Amino acid sequence: MNQLTTLTLTGSPHERGYQHGKALKDGIHRFYQAWTKHLENESLLKLTQTELLNFARKSGSYIEQYAPDIYEEMKGIAKGAEIDFDKVLFINCFDEEYVFHTVQKLAVGMTGPPSPGAPLGGCTSFAAFSEATADGKVYIG
Repeated sequence: MNQLTTLTLTGSPHERGYQHGKALKDGIHRFYQAWTKHLENESLLKLTQTELLNFARKSGSYIEQYAPDIYEEMKGIAKGAEIDFDKVLFINCFDEEYVFHTVQKLAVGMTGPPSPGAPLGGCTSFAAFSEATADGKVYIG
């Protein structure tokens, strides 16, 4: 059975990102390759890496303006994982990209939305803190 990887990161946002990227380098590269392959070849949308990275690049200025700590952390992840920053941007806004491109594709000729039950991708997240954790620390996954 797979075990959940736990990282303890310290320092500035960039330093935490670097530690994250270095520790999970292989997984970051595998996730990028798997998700872009899915969107290019297997999804109903047939999105190219060029489309995905262009959207991510446009999103970067908003992230830098409104969430500079997150932007710096992503820069650290890119450096630590030895991956292009635009790819880290893509990984962090893939749900937004997927929805944006779905709307675009629907507007220009898909005959309708994907059928019910079609695998669309997506993610699940959690956060626990305060009295919800045994040690009172914050855990996000």
